[in-house]
Amino acid sequence: MAAPAGADDYAGTVGEIVDTLEDDPILVHERMGAGDTAGAKRRLAELAAGLPFDTYVALVNVPQEVKEQTDDPSGYLIQVLHNQLRRPGLYVVQTSDGTLEVEAWGVDVDGTTLSLMSSDNSRLVNERLTDTHGDRIRALSPPVAAEIALRSADDPPPESGADSYATMSGDEVEELAQIPHAYVSTAELVGPAPDSRTGFVWMAATTIGLLVLLVGQQTLRNAWPRRRRDPKQSKPRAQAVEISIDDVRTRAGHELTELVQDLARAPADVPHPEYAQQAMLARDASEHVRDSDDLADVVGALVLARSGRRDVVRACESADSEAYRCCYFNPLHGESATQVGWQFGDAELRVPVCVACEQKQESGRTPDVLVVPDGRRKRPYYERDDVWARTGFGSVADDLGDLVLESMR
Repeated sequence: MAAPAGADDYAGTVGEIVDTLEDDPILVHERMGAGDTAGAKRRLAELAAGLPFDTYVALVNVPQEVKEQTDDPSGYLIQVLHNQLRRPGLYVVQTSDGTLEVEAWGVDVDGTTLSLMSSDNSRLVNERLTDTHGDRIRALSPPVAAEIALRSADDPPPESGADSYATMSGDEVEELAQIPHAYVSTAELVGPAPDSRTGFVWMAATTIGLLVLLVGQQTLRNAWPRRRRDPKQSKPRAQAVEISIDDVRTRAGHELTELVQDLARAPADVPHPEYAQQAMLARDASEHVRDSDDLADVVGALVLARSGRRDVVRACESADSEAYRCCYFNPLHGESATQVGWQFGDAELRVPVCVACEQKQESGRTPDVLVVPDGRRKRPYYERDDVWARTGFGSVADDLGDLVLESMR
């Protein structure tokens, strides 16, 4: 007889997980409960009950059959659960060998916006935990990460042109940060895989400037195939995210309108005119590429507008405020929150990423990379040879507007 689904060392099968979710849409295995499985399930059930659509949450030990099928168990399992349950709703899944995945099917929820809201809200909670615990923070515990996703789904999306997709109040952030076992280290949650590499240390001292130098000498397209990997590991697959170019174009248009208005409101004698000049270059470049048929160009228009708006703030208020740097792996994730190691050819470098991509990288999963059409196929944007690949959409280079206009000339 199979062990109960809540047993600490029991993963079960996909079929058993589906059977459980059909009767109870909130499933939390003991190992994933971060020390309070019953409390975590109760909190998630209360949040799910308040949403205007069916919600399914599975925080589970990864089944062996899933391990054998994919190197992205959470992403794979969420698709399988939806296909087998055949029910519309919000699905939130995390396995013991992967990071949190959120998808919506057949309900009035924009998946991209929800992912951005959840990511920025997670960053707020992570920052609050780091204030308390310092360097011990590695990842939010699965119940807290799932709770943030459900809370985000219940919030109205931010207004167009907002600098952040975070929607949580300070009280909500504090409440989540006070939950016992609100965070875990990657090693606590995942543990070493039998065939994982050991002793590999990212070179934390490598700077963004070095990456710009590297990319200037050889494009990431050429560097990528030489990435060293353990023979036992499968080649990482970029997680393709379906993106509507028209939706991105609309968002870019909103941001560009806000940038134009910001520039119009700025006084003529700003304290730091060099940043005002950068903002104007970003505006010009965004206007040139926004109507392109190339998805990368339209994403670039969005990033340029956001970057320009930040430069207006820097011009008018404080030159010490940091420039806008998007998530390197996927600029649609919004602003970066930290850096992670990534290997280009023989160089091991640091790139800026959002919280969600950091958690995937630390747990050995492939981040949700922006995949764009290139001829007859799609591939990660950084494998192409263009200004977006060379600069990481400005995440690893300064003066993106100037660089884009120069590339057009």
